[in-house]
Amino acid sequence: MSHARNRHSQYLLEQLPQHIEDETWIETRLPQIKRAWAWVSLQPDQDAMLQYVWGLQKFFERRGMFQLWSQWAEQTGDVALTTADEKAASSMFIHLGYCHWNLGDFNKALACYRQAYQIVCEIEDNMSKARILNSMGMVYYQMGELQESIALLKEAQTAYQSLEDTEGLATTLMNLGWIYRSLKRIESAQELSRQALSLFQQLANPLLEAKALNNLAILSYDQGDLAAARLYFEKVWAIFEASGDVIATARVLNNLGMLHKHQGLHTAAVEYYAQALTLYRQSGHRSSEALTLHNLGAVYRQLDQVDTAARYYQQALSICQEIGDQAGQAEALNSLGLLFGSKDNFQASLQYLAQAVTVFEEIGDIAGKTRGLNNMATIMEKQGDQTAAALLRLQAATLMGQNSL
Repeated sequence: MSHARNRHSQYLLEQLPQHIEDETWIETRLPQIKRAWAWVSLQPDQDAMLQYVWGLQKFFERRGMFQLWSQWAEQTGDVALTTADEKAASSMFIHLGYCHWNLGDFNKALACYRQAYQIVCEIEDNMSKARILNSMGMVYYQMGELQESIALLKEAQTAYQSLEDTEGLATTLMNLGWIYRSLKRIESAQELSRQALSLFQQLANPLLEAKALNNLAILSYDQGDLAAARLYFEKVWAIFEASGDVIATARVLNNLGMLHKHQGLHTAAVEYYAQALTLYRQSGHRSSEALTLHNLGAVYRQLDQVDTAARYYQQALSICQEIGDQAGQAEALNSLGLLFGSKDNFQASLQYLAQAVTVFEEIGDIAGKTRGLNNMATIMEKQGDQTAAALLRLQAATLMGQNSL
């Protein structure tokens, strides 16, 4: 029996590199792959475990299977630490950090990245060091800790420059631009995005260029230049559609939906979101499916169709709960709270908002918690409880003061 299991696991590992982009092939064999994983992890066979984690990462990401991915990466990392394979251990901690980041557990993500960083510093793996600094910078951004985010990204920028890694440098510049966007320093954000675009163009990689163009589109949107934003988005859409990248195409459709929603073109917005939703469902990308459902809820909220908006928000919340996306859960709860608050259903509103604040706090999202507290204060003011509202705003202001630049 053990020989048969070994042969079957080896057969799957030999086939996997040939089908790494074939999600249908992987999906139909996933039960077999899970059984093979159970066998190799029982041994444990570190090389086989590494091959499964590395070979399935694209599939896991596209399907939003971050919980399973994190379990396998954690098991492999533990084995690598036992065998003193520091390179493999650091790689698994990077995988784990990415999984927890996507699941919205920012504190766990940072803990994993810090473990990986300590190892790569010891073994002088400077490329991985730069990657980890960049990732940690973006996690701190999502937590609302912008000062720490900028410091880490600038450190990553210096590291990529010394390594002469054009793609890594351009990606870091683009990320820095995103932080400056949050600080309303739009001109600085645009300059960094243009620098990133120029570097990506040197690599002659249209898919990378499209990422910088997408940032420039959003920055144009922020400035109210909707015509420029639309032109940028349509360029990006054409690039991704021609490449056959379904997920990237769906993201642009989501952005076009946002653009048309802002213009009050609700029918067009719903059509773009519906196209994105179809692509996400076809590819099994659950976290992005939830985001798109949330966006549809926002359109119907603008149309004052409360029942329809609530239905979409609830669907988004259910998916986030199912896949363990805590950040998505918090956003859906926050939106439900605001929706019911707009109709003076104060009890339901405050219940949802309080849940949102709790989740934001659990995952270390200070900006989200601040927003939730302010939203609760607004509802308290609407129902006439000025004292409670003032206390909530004081809490929010204290949090903001602790994390301001």
